[in-house]
Amino acid sequence: MQCLLDILKTEPDYARLLKAVQKGNLPIAASGLSGVHKALLSSALCVHTGKKLALITPDEHTALQIKGDIESFGLKCILFSSRDYNTERVMGYSKEYEHKRTDTLSKLLGGDFDVLTLSIDAALQYTLPPEKLKAANF
Repeated sequence: MQCLLDILKTEPDYARLLKAVQKGNLPIAASGLSGVHKALLSSALCVHTGKKLALITPDEHTALQIKGDIESFGLKCILFSSRDYNTERVMGYSKEYEHKRTDTLSKLLGGDFDVLTLSIDAALQYTLPPEKLKAANF
């Protein structure tokens, strides 16, 4: 991994991107890269800046793929899944997605991650305010 990071630092486009992140010129969009290259670029930015990163993807499948790629580079990545909506009448349903979302929000509060991946749908859905989540954690 370090070899790839050293090569990236010599790339002029990456150097401009890194400088923009370090100066706080955010948010930033990068396009024209394949999934694994987005993961490499994101991992490099995390390592070189020491900052946490949130990657918003077009859909949850892409967020899950990039999460796996980032973890293969040795970083801790968490996925914030979108809410599971059910519009039909049912006898019972699982709250698995709500538990996953709450777990991810708790990890965000604790800072126990390097990169957060989420779909645009998940990013736009309302969540529990941080103060209420902190008060409810034990």
